[in-house]
Amino acid sequence: MLTLANTYPIINQETALHYLGTFNNIGANSRARYGGMLKGFLNHMGITFDTKFKRPKLLPQRVLHEDVKKLKEAIKNKQTHKQSAFRDLVLIETAIKTGMRRGELANLLVSHIAFEANRIVVMDGKGSKDRTIPMGENLKNLLLKLCAGKKGNEKVFGFKAVSLGMKIKEWGNKAGVPIKAHSLRHYFATNLMERGANIKQVQELLGHESLATTQIYLSLMADH
Repeated sequence: MLTLANTYPIINQETALHYLGTFNNIGANSRARYGGMLKGFLNHMGITFDTKFKRPKLLPQRVLHEDVKKLKEAIKNKQTHKQSAFRDLVLIETAIKTGMRRGELANLLVSHIAFEANRIVVMDGKGSKDRTIPMGENLKNLLLKLCAGKKGNEKVFGFKAVSLGMKIKEWGNKAGVPIKAHSLRHYFATNLMERGANIKQVQELLGHESLATTQIYLSLMADH
């Protein structure tokens, strides 16, 4: 495994920058994250490293309605694990109608769904904050069917966060569409704005701490 210590016996700012140069094949966000981690480590060791790393401001991916339709069709038509197709379709439906993050979907328990109140409670979301998301009748009925016979402390979808993300990416690849778990969150947000939702309401539903984070979706709405 390539590490800074065994590659450069003398560790200073120059060798650290040279080491980072070996990661030029990865994305700009990842390079900035690696740089920040390396800077923190060197500062902790008392080694000066005053280079600044700024993450690029990238627009969220625009997901088309046709792409989501293809994704669902790929799940319906999969050749293996057909018995899990209903659960997987409900997972996609929950993602596009709630905007929940990958980890929030993975950690969703049956007891977090208030069926009588038509609400889903996201417990301990990003920033250790809870929030409530309204649930439409169609999604409610799908979740009722999926959760039938399950205990309140059971996970709704039965995935860990990493596995859930890998599955959605795998389904997207099979469908030939560039969809990942976070893409479905973007889809939820842009759909709301296309229908005239107030940006402050979208912020609350997504669980964004800053309104500026939500406003980036306005860049995708030039034709609305």
